[in-house]
Amino acid sequence: MHITFHQLEIFKTVVITGSLTLAARRLGVTQPLVSQQLAKLEEQLGARLVIRNRKGLIELTAAGNYWDKSSSDLLSRFENIIYDHDIKFRENDVVVQLGVIPNLRSSFITQATNMLEKISRTAKIEVTYEADTKALSELLKIRKLNFAITTRTSLKDEAHSLHISPAYTDVLTWVVPRSVTAADIKYALNSEAVLSEINPTLLKYITMPKSKILSKNWYDNNLKHSESYIEAPTFSTAIDLVANNLGTCLANLSLLPNISRAVIKKVRVYDVAAEKIETVVAMHRHLKTHSTYSLIHAALVDYCTRHHSLAMSSILLAKLP
Repeated sequence: MHITFHQLEIFKTVVITGSLTLAARRLGVTQPLVSQQLAKLEEQLGARLVIRNRKGLIELTAAGNYWDKSSSDLLSRFENIIYDHDIKFRENDVVVQLGVIPNLRSSFITQATNMLEKISRTAKIEVTYEADTKALSELLKIRKLNFAITTRTSLKDEAHSLHISPAYTDVLTWVVPRSVTAADIKYALNSEAVLSEINPTLLKYITMPKSKILSKNWYDNNLKHSESYIEAPTFSTAIDLVANNLGTCLANLSLLPNISRAVIKKVRVYDVAAEKIETVVAMHRHLKTHSTYSLIHAALVDYCTRHHSLAMSSILLAKLP
């Protein structure tokens, strides 16, 4: 029997993502290659591991469930051996694979990278942006990342294998052009508001690809006359559009310190009293034994809890009228 770690990695990624197509995308390979390697693994084992439905999603067979757990154990043990080897026999070989959501682009990454270089000038730093926390969780699971700044809830299934520390508490905000008055907002939020008398800017909102449902639900419940106007590629672009009086948008508070002061001066930010979001710094648990990785984790936590949290608190949050 000839089973490779590469085949196990592909199988594990298929399980995590739920489809061969998504697994190929996560691994950066073609879907036929994933199908081929999975078929070879099943041939070697003499058993079918997954069943694909008409939508392309997979279900595990009894053998698939067994090898889901077994492959996780094997891959984790093998990775631990590789890290132990690096610690004992290789010098200056620290690789930081940091995953973050788009909220933390720009100045956050610049400052965090400068901080990491002070800990290890020879460390290789790779930053990956993902549009949502689920994608970051998947990349951690398949070990394409060894660090991530993401939400605690997205990691609940993998908490046992990760070293997780609180970073900051995020909240959802509503961003409105400063030209829109509090009286305009109060009237628009009234369920009996007459469409023709609402400030036109409040009748348009800007969404992002991964926030369409969240935005629609909030606007349907609070500004029923408002309609989706533009789909922006990023939160930063959405806020730029708001600053130019082209509508309003929802945005996480953690994003706002990365927006230029010139743009922030053109908008008002309202606390929408939504559920608070606990954001954490996560690292594979076995890396705690490596002094440099442990220092990097501590530094990321320190930067988030002190510097970024302070920057978030400097944003003036208004109460909805």
